Amino acid sequence: MVVSRVDKAGRIVIPLELRRALRLEEGDAVELVLSAEGVSLRKVAPEPKVTVEDGLPVISLGSNTVANDSVLGAIDRGRGVC
Repeated sequence: MVVSRVDKAGRIVIPLELRRALRLEEGDAVELVLSAEGVSLRKVAPEPKVTVEDGLPVISLGSNTVANDSVLGAIDRGRGVC
């Protein structure tokens, strides 16, 4: 069990071991849900953002960016086309 304290501004620190387990990074959104058992916390998946770089679409998910060529290459490999 991990214990954290609430500061006078109402904030709590999510300990490092839990941030790692949830793959939480600075700026990530989390959802807090109140139930009869208490409060649960889960990471909210970022909305994909599509931009164009060098004439190619690039999909960004938070701090992760996937180039179009990588996606197309993965599709080709999955189809057995190399």
